[in-house]
Amino acid sequence: MAHVTSQGYAKVYNLLFGIAVFAMLIIFCLQLITGLIKCTPTALTRAALGLTKPVLGSFLKRPEFVGDS
Repeated sequence: MAHVTSQGYAKVYNLLFGIAVFAMLIIFCLQLITGLIKCTPTALTRAALGLTKPVLGSFLKRPEFVGDS
């Protein structure tokens, strides 16, 4: 079982969280730019929904741990 309060776990979590936020910002900007190039009036809505679905999906997914019984 992982000790989620350990210093090493917190460092790895913070690093991965930072990378994920940066990747989501890039994806949001790319979706927004694509919508603006195509001149669609719903570009901002589509970009926001493009981020919302994966974020909600990641919260709903139950992590599988090896060794859980």
